[in-house]
Amino acid sequence: MNYESVYDTIIFYVYGDSSPPSNTSTFLKGSEGLIAKTRKQLQERHNLWFMEKYDTITIVDGTDTYLFNGVIFDDKFKEEISLQYDTSDGLSMPLEKLKPGEGEDLFRGDDTSEYPAYYRIEWSSGYNQLHLYPPVGADSTLHVRYYAYLDDLSDTVATFDAYEDQLSLVSPYLIIYSVISSLCMALDYGSKAQYFTALAIQEEDRLLTINWDKLFQEDCVYKDI
Repeated sequence: MNYESVYDTIIFYVYGDSSPPSNTSTFLKGSEGLIAKTRKQLQERHNLWFMEKYDTITIVDGTDTYLFNGVIFDDKFKEEISLQYDTSDGLSMPLEKLKPGEGEDLFRGDDTSEYPAYYRIEWSSGYNQLHLYPPVGADSTLHVRYYAYLDDLSDTVATFDAYEDQLSLVSPYLIIYSVISSLCMALDYGSKAQYFTALAIQEEDRLLTINWDKLFQEDCVYKDI
């Protein structure tokens, strides 16, 4: 389902055959509209399969700090899943995550190693910075699996309307019910808000327990389950 259909369904459930207020489209659509905000909140609550991504970082001897998003990765980075470091003998070694401040306490002075064993991520100067410990003593490749947010929705109406993504294809009614619940609460439609909140909870539970092998064929086309 594209986002025009998501919007039209919301309008039908809330207003029926009546015309909605003139500013409804502005309130619901666009990158800052209620649909987009609800969509982002759903991704903030859950790490879903279609948010998983993979990338690599080229590790340089003597360089222990790397920009983790906005430069090496796209700016939709949410959180890492795993980091693995290539060794000279062809093995991939998993890195263990340190708590904030632990790296400096454990490794000081001239402690170096051909391969790092730990990592830490901290926000600094507008980026998530990746720190490797002990200090790196050889060039290599770091393999990173991580969760990333879906691309933002557009402010351009035509682009917004035609757009569809994994969430709108797999669970459009989770977006629809969640937006209607928020909209009805804003309009003081108490009983309707409660009803659609319950539907949203049911749909969210369904999304988290879907058998993805049954849901998607090899060409990733949606089918009923």
